[in-house]
Amino acid sequence: MIGELFFLITLILLMYNFIETFKMPIDVCDTVIKLYENNLENVAEGVLGAKKKIDHTHKQSKDLSLGFNDFDKCGDYFKLLDKFKDEYIDRFQKVHNMSQGLGPLQYREAPVIQKYPKGGGFKKIHYERGTSKHMARELVYMTYLTDTPNAGTHFPYQEKTTECIKGDTIIWPASHTHPHVGIITETNEKMIITGWISYDFGNYLPIKGIG
Repeated sequence: MIGELFFLITLILLMYNFIETFKMPIDVCDTVIKLYENNLENVAEGVLGAKKKIDHTHKQSKDLSLGFNDFDKCGDYFKLLDKFKDEYIDRFQKVHNMSQGLGPLQYREAPVIQKYPKGGGFKKIHYERGTSKHMARELVYMTYLTDTPNAGTHFPYQEKTTECIKGDTIIWPASHTHPHVGIITETNEKMIITGWISYDFGNYLPIKGIG
């Protein structure tokens, strides 16, 4: 009996992939979409990494970067995201019977609302903590803002794919253990809001975003 219980616990731990899905209300998603649509003059071509390179073979999107003063313009988005983040850390702590969780963690970088055209997306596998500038990142969050068939995000190491379902909010580790790639659709557009939850290593979220 003890042996079977130990096997079951071990199996559960092995199956736990640290990719969690939460549900953002549709009306909150619509508020974020409206913020994007009302600030098209501030939308810019999506860039790659610290060098901010544009390469459509790697990533193709139109991005609206936000600052701290833009959080309230997203309605209840960040209030609910805080709740999801706390639930995520609580699950992590309980699954591994840890004496501590993660943190304290904060929003230290600009969130980005991204719109992918048909055939666009993040086309190359990547992870979110790939340079010294980004070492403070601990978790990634992403909310699908549209229902987009045949689109989503694939995590090859975890053998997991999340579908682009409006309101689904995914949280996962930023490190090299969780590389991922966008699932590209040639027939539909896709929108997300994404960002990072980090330790305070001195990288400060800009106060001014879209004004």
